[in-house]
Amino acid sequence: HYDILGITRTATQAQIQKAYRRRCLATHPDKLPNGDRQAFDMVSRAYEVLGCERKRALYDRFGEG
Repeated sequence: HYDILGITRTATQAQIQKAYRRRCLATHPDKLPNGDRQAFDMVSRAYEVLGCERKRALYDRFGEG
C-alpha cells in the first residue's frame, strides 16, 4: 500500500492524505479521459488501510490480510 501511494512506512497521516489526494487526481476515471479505474481502486484501498491508524497498525504488523 505504501508503494501505491508513493510514500514510506514512516509517513505521517498528513503525508498519507496528501499522497492520496495527489494519486486520486492522477487516476480518477471521471476526471481524466484516460483514467484507470483499477489504479483508482487500488489507491482507494491503500488509503482505506493507511488512512486509519488501527488498520495501518494491523497492516504494518501482519501485511495484507
